[in-house]
Amino acid sequence: MKNAYKNLVRHCLNDNCLISVFDSEEYQVKRSSNYKAIIDAIESTDEIMLLIRDSEKNKLGKAWIIHDCDLDEKVWNFTDNDYMNKWFDQFFAS
Repeated sequence: MKNAYKNLVRHCLNDNCLISVFDSEEYQVKRSSNYKAIIDAIESTDEIMLLIRDSEKNKLGKAWIIHDCDLDEKVWNFTDNDYMNKWFDQFFAS
């Protein structure tokens, strides 16, 4: 079984995106491209929201991660737009 949130983070970082990790109270990581820091922040709590920006800091989308799901379903919801749908399509195509 593939890990959806790790795949999403890799996908975004490969596109030179910046990721902020919000735990419903504060940002654990802000506008980062550091894979380990992002994953550590995601895994620090049960529910997380990712805010994804391009390299020019334009918002590309959001994703909600809930750890009570199967690995391929941990990305519970995400913004419905071209960028996020591109990730979704490649994740489930492979």
